Amino acid sequence: MSLVKRNIVANVIGKGWQALLSLAVVPVYIHFLGIEAFGLIGFFLSLMAILSLLDLGLGTALNRQFAQHSTQPSKAQEMRDLLRTLEIIYWLIGIAIGVAVAALASVIAAFWLRPQHLSIDTVTQALAMMGVAIACQWPRALYGGGLMGLQRQVAFNVLSSVTSTVNNLGGVLIVWLVSPTIQAFIAWSMVVSLIDSLLTGLLLWRSLPKAAKRPAFSGPLLAEIWRFAAGMTGISVMSIVLTQLDKMILVKVLPLDAFGYYSLASRVAGGLSYVTGPICAAFFPRFSQLAAKSDTQELARLYHRSCQLMSVLIAPLAVLLTLFSFELLLAWTQDRSIAENSHLMLSLLALGTALNAIASLPYVLQLAYGWTRLALVVNTAAVLLLAPLIYFMSVR
Repeated sequence: MSLVKRNIVANVIGKGWQALLSLAVVPVYIHFLGIEAFGLIGFFLSLMAILSLLDLGLGTALNRQFAQHSTQPSKAQEMRDLLRTLEIIYWLIGIAIGVAVAALASVIAAFWLRPQHLSIDTVTQALAMMGVAIACQWPRALYGGGLMGLQRQVAFNVLSSVTSTVNNLGGVLIVWLVSPTIQAFIAWSMVVSLIDSLLTGLLLWRSLPKAAKRPAFSGPLLAEIWRFAAGMTGISVMSIVLTQLDKMILVKVLPLDAFGYYSLASRVAGGLSYVTGPICAAFFPRFSQLAAKSDTQELARLYHRSCQLMSVLIAPLAVLLTLFSFELLLAWTQDRSIAENSHLMLSLLALGTALNAIASLPYVLQLAYGWTRLALVVNTAAVLLLAPLIYFMSVR
């Protein structure tokens, strides 16, 4: 089995297992915590997505650099110095985000969210703890990008599957046997996130080739990737606006329980990313290596194969979610009210997510060449067109 095929299998199995766990525990969380608390979890996920803008494109840049340098033994010291440089930046950003979210928790609870049954104090405490959880899991994205670039994707998926299992099953036990509160749920997530980040970082450092000197912060290495990272930041800004603006508006204009239904539909439709992500993650390092070697013939062959694979895997799932959303939600949650309130949103979101998945591999190929301008222009145009429409339709 080729390295790319092995990575695809590992990514699909790993992400598929995490998706199944994530979806399986949702009815349990709703049962013990209530739909409002689940809406708060949905807000946390949206907040994480928005704050990912502060990644500044560094995770993807590390992935691309490691992919290109992994076949060059002379780059060992440079790779270790680059990781140490970005690692320091990442931890500082994560701590700053955690402090900021915790400090603003009372303001967000009082003026942005609209809880009907949860008290303002409960929501404030939960938001403050979310800030700490964000800080704990923030560096993991950098370490994961480095492992993907080194094509240590099998090991990364094994670790991710183990920590995801501990997080989800442990969370169920916490809200069932210890305390059925949103604070207990987030506290458990904080502990697991910190352990996950530390273990992922340790795995990445041990996967790097040995070098003569200790790794050190390097400004020149940071300068080498700034243009690509800046382009990625611009793309990320526009992508986050496109994908999260609806949630930020709805959590403001709707009661928290209604937003909980929307969060549920969005989470199920987002399950398609557990197919899209593994495929893109497997092909991006190989695309980057072939682009660096200017092997356009092999790159063209691999690109077309990857697009065919994406279509074959995404289309049946998207059709199923779009046409049978009510039946799937009812069978999954065993709650007719949830199915009735969420199924139409799930159908629409699943269709849009599938169309976005089809466009993901052309985007990955652009990034392999370091070409960020096209995606930035397209996303900017989409924001200018869609942002006013999202607001206009959401408030109505």
